[in-house]
Amino acid sequence: MEVLDLKESENLFMSLAFNEASKGTGYCSPNPCVGCVVVSKDGIILSTGYHKKYGDAHAEQMALNNKLQYDKIQNKDDFKDATAYVTLEPCSHIGQTESCAELLINRSVGKVVCALRDPDHKVSGSGFDKLEKAGVKVVLAKNWAQKAESFLEKYLYARTNLKSYVTLKWAQTIDGSMSLNGKSKWITNENQRKNARIKRGLHDCVVVGWKTLIEDNPRLDLRDTPFKDKANKVLILDPKGHSLNFEEVRDLNVFKLRDLKLVKIVIPNFKIKQVVERQSEDKFLFLGCDLKDENYFDLNLLRKKTYQDFKCNSIFVEGGAYTLAQFIKQNQYNKVCKYEGLVYAGSRGVGIKNHLVFEEFSKINN
Repeated sequence: MEVLDLKESENLFMSLAFNEASKGTGYCSPNPCVGCVVVSKDGIILSTGYHKKYGDAHAEQMALNNKLQYDKIQNKDDFKDATAYVTLEPCSHIGQTESCAELLINRSVGKVVCALRDPDHKVSGSGFDKLEKAGVKVVLAKNWAQKAESFLEKYLYARTNLKSYVTLKWAQTIDGSMSLNGKSKWITNENQRKNARIKRGLHDCVVVGWKTLIEDNPRLDLRDTPFKDKANKVLILDPKGHSLNFEEVRDLNVFKLRDLKLVKIVIPNFKIKQVVERQSEDKFLFLGCDLKDENYFDLNLLRKKTYQDFKCNSIFVEGGAYTLAQFIKQNQYNKVCKYEGLVYAGSRGVGIKNHLVFEEFSKINN
């Protein structure tokens, strides 16, 4: 396998491949967003493809099986000795779809240019190995590695660390408060709130605490965004186990607006036995997690569970203040996303700062 910087013409094709990959943004997880551009030995683009959503054909499959995309493609031999520009290493295994590496070989593609190796343990170099053993030339485009790492940041983190990437999100006043003691529901304006919903759509799951769920009855959906037709997952953190009386809260928006299979309520492991013994159909809602101390979950362990058991590469923690503070205290987050409204709370304000020591608050408020 060669590792080198691409030439100008090749950079154009890889750029087009990333443009294709971006079309699947928000819909592919737990798979990565991948794009593919197939170019003839004469430098003519034969076909393109991208992974549209989880469970659908991969980018290479979309490109190589799409014989009707251009009139010039009549049969599989039209790809003979072509070059495939792919944003991530082709898979070598058979999962929900066929092996992309095998398909590239069967279509007689002569060269595969990739931006990055896939860290997934099912791939991790095996796609490149399969191609090379079949006589396909493999090139790793080192000048595209940084672009690929940025584009696939959440996926790469999750696959490498086997736990969910975490973004903390909140809205605050000029002086750092998240609420005005019930005097005002909104701190930010509508454009800021819409932007936050778009960020929500770029993650696999929204996380809220039980108290926020009960007091605010949020929808946590993706209305008025490019992802409005996507049913997003919701994780509810309930360290006291109040949710065991689920019938009392099943009419809340978060449960009414989506299939309950997209919702998980996290309760302490010692309370899971009560769920297992129940005969009700809602017991699949609950996920057990150990406590780090007597008051809150071990959030490092929880991130591993959301990745393994809830298939979430990334989670978007939206509140409330106490829940956000626990992620900060345990240093279990990758990024902070803050929205500041033109409001001054003064002594009426309540926020994350009420749950953190000065050093912790200073760290995330700079």
